[in-house]
Amino acid sequence: MSTFILPQNPIKFRNDKDKDFLKILIKRITEHFKETQTSKHADRRMWSKIIFWLASWSISLVLMYSGLLTGWGLFAIAVYHGLTHLFIAFNISHDANHFSISPKRKVNLWLSYTLDLIGVSSRLWRVLHNDNHHSYVNVEGIDNSIEGFGIFRFSPNAPRKKIYRFQYLYWPFVYAVSTLNYVLMKDYIYCYALVKNKDKRIKTKDVIALILGKLLYYSYTIIGPIFIIGIVWWKVALVFVGVHFLLGITLALIFQMGHLTEETGYSNPGIGGTVENNWAIHILASTGDFAGRNPIVNWLFGGINTHVIHHLLPKICHTHYPDLVPIVRQTAHDFGIPYREIRRLDTAIVSHVKHLKEMGEA
Repeated sequence: MSTFILPQNPIKFRNDKDKDFLKILIKRITEHFKETQTSKHADRRMWSKIIFWLASWSISLVLMYSGLLTGWGLFAIAVYHGLTHLFIAFNISHDANHFSISPKRKVNLWLSYTLDLIGVSSRLWRVLHNDNHHSYVNVEGIDNSIEGFGIFRFSPNAPRKKIYRFQYLYWPFVYAVSTLNYVLMKDYIYCYALVKNKDKRIKTKDVIALILGKLLYYSYTIIGPIFIIGIVWWKVALVFVGVHFLLGITLALIFQMGHLTEETGYSNPGIGGTVENNWAIHILASTGDFAGRNPIVNWLFGGINTHVIHHLLPKICHTHYPDLVPIVRQTAHDFGIPYREIRRLDTAIVSHVKHLKEMGEA
């Protein structure tokens, strides 16, 4: 079964163990919002980030096309503009696609189009990330985020290949092309597979939105620099690919470190089978935080590094996570459930590489 496709009744979770954990957690977090008289949706911190990153994207794009910059100045602003794509995805698109920014669905949908703006289909992201990944984290054959596509072995339940012995060495080169793959190939492959399978989650308007979004993205990142700014095509291609290498390795690492580090839990119940945990406990076993007490990392990466609270309650805006993580940690402690946390960013990277080495040798 392709991980693009979500089978009917894929698996079940047992509900007879620590079944009150999520109920108590939600009660405590609800009390927190009542006591602080705040909403679980966007606060001033979130709206300021939205304004900052969209303004950074807009101003850097205008400067690129203004003719005021040439040579290294133009190169520098192009790289910065590329980085805004990454931080828009982390800080705006991700929350919008989980409908956590506003209680109004349309506001979230409009802000979710920031992902289409930077070359990735927001609708396909919601289908594959929200439905497949969030519901079935690290479940073999369903969670597409642990699909190695014959290049990697991320899970102990995945087939073995001799080449995987070297995956802890070649991962940077593959991760570097991840966003390039997204904007040039991956969305089309996903869309084709879902349409061919007559998946009801994808409609004609979603296909049209994908095509229009891609055309807009190619227009201002490739066609415009060549025909409006007047940069020779090979320089445009070089910068386009080079910036994507930077974005790709950063984005892939940040998302991988939430689920693919040492001591991560995996499940392989088979389609229609049962995971020997309830869903919330499965999340704690398969998900972890990294650098969650570092305010700079929290601000830059949109709370993706505090991944446990995100997976348990994805409809809460990420700017609340620093206040809520201690509640989740304490609740897990009260139930005697391990809470996985790596304190430093560099330690988390090392742990991910060690995991790759272990999976390659297993």
